[in-house]
Amino acid sequence: MVNERNLQRTLDRVLKKGMGDDYKHHGIHSLRHTMGSMALSTGKIDIKVVSEILGHSDINLTYNKYIHIIKEQKTQALELLDVI
Repeated sequence: MVNERNLQRTLDRVLKKGMGDDYKHHGIHSLRHTMGSMALSTGKIDIKVVSEILGHSDINLTYNKYIHIIKEQKTQALELLDVI
């Protein structure tokens, strides 16, 4: 039966196997946050789209949660302008 507890146990097993002694517990919700961070960090997916995928009721919720990614993108864009 698929439930949160079974999913968590499976995630723990996969992470332990892949990370060995470096393993530390990550909740199922961390996968959701990772997806949002990775989607935004590509620079190819608009924050509005990520917000909708995550089911956030307001784009400001997404913006505030992922502001660190947006700041990194701005820094990278400014560094590119310095090269030009």
